[in-house]
Order: sequence, then structure tokens, then C-alpha cells
Amino acid sequence: MGVRKVEERSVKRFSHLSIAAFLEDLSSPDPVPGAGPATAHLGAVAAAVVIMVAGNNLKMASEDASRERFRKVLEEGVLLRDELSDLVGEDADVYFQVMAALDLPRQNDSEKKARDRAIAAAMRVATDIPLQMMARCLATFNLAQILAQDGSKMAAPDALAAAEMAAAGVYACGAMIRANLPRVRDEEYADRALQEVRRMEGELGLEDLRIAVGERVAPK
Repeated sequence: MGVRKVEERSVKRFSHLSIAAFLEDLSSPDPVPGAGPATAHLGAVAAAVVIMVAGNNLKMASEDASRERFRKVLEEGVLLRDELSDLVGEDADVYFQVMAALDLPRQNDSEKKARDRAIAAAMRVATDIPLQMMARCLATFNLAQILAQDGSKMAAPDALAAAEMAAAGVYACGAMIRANLPRVRDEEYADRALQEVRRMEGELGLEDLRIAVGERVAPK
């Protein structure tokens, strides 16, 4: 399938496809959707599991403070799910900005410089989207962590599963950002972006959470 046909399909917004249709598209040799939309989709799935677990905890909570806390987690989860779903399509669309820059003429020095600037600008956008995605995956992880540690013990494994998926999203975004940064050609921006990546990766306490959940659900 040519780039133009793939671009026409992207107008549909991949976030609105059924799961089966999205996976079929993802399995094709076409460049879109790729790892970026797949990661945003994974993050949205993690947020959806957070919503489910928070809803169950909300039903079971007997104290007002607990109900309010789980209600807040649920509401934040809905927001993150929707934002990550939107990023599925946004990440797919930015591919065409990069391709348009790469296709610019380079017959003389002036054209080459203009092309280089366009590529750098497009790659910056292609980095900004995964940065947004990464922040939302981290926020989803933090919500799952609350549920795994403080919610129903029976639902703690589900919350941990959401945390595992969200953490995978954080690391996947980090990999994509690191791959894009060399072509941004803005050292100050690249340094800031890399610092943000390292900060968000460093905030994941996945192994500690695994241990905590294991201790919670272990037979007494």
C-alpha cells in the first residue's frame, strides 16, 4: 500500500477502529500505524483497566474518604484513557509530517538547508508526541499503584497488570524518543527531552510494586 493510501486511512483516526481492525492494520507492512500508536493504545488499555479496578473499589468502599479517593482515581483514569486514545491518531499523523520533510527537494545548498530545517522541526513534533504519551503512561502507572497498594486485595493483581502495561508504555516511549533526538538538531531541546525521559523512567517503582502486591496476596 502506498503512503497516500495509508495517509487516507489515517484520517479515520486509528483510535476509532475496533481492536481487531487496529491489530490488523498494525500487522501490515505499512508504516502506519507503527510502534507509536501501538504504545498509545497500550497506555489507553492500561488506563481502562485502572478505571475498571477503581470502579470496583468504589462500589466496595465503606468510608467516605475511601470512596472519594477511588472516585478521583476513576475520573483521572477516564481522562488519561481518552487522552492516550487521541494520541494513537496524533502519533500516526506525525509520520506524514516527517515524510513530507524528507521528500523536500535538495538540488542545491538552499534547498538542502530548508529540507534539514523541515526535518528537524518534524522530528521535534515526532518527539513531543511520545513525550506526552510517556507522561500519561507514567500517570496511569501512578494510579494503578494506588489501587494495587491501597485498594481491594482481590483486585490488586489486576491493578498490578495495569501498572505493568503502563510501565511498558513508559519504556517504549523512552526508546522512541531516544531514536528521534539525534535528528532534532536542537541541543538544548534534546537535552531537556532526555532529562525528562530519564526522570520519568526513574519514577517507576515497578519492582517495589511487584513485591508489595506479592506480599498482599500471599496466603497468610
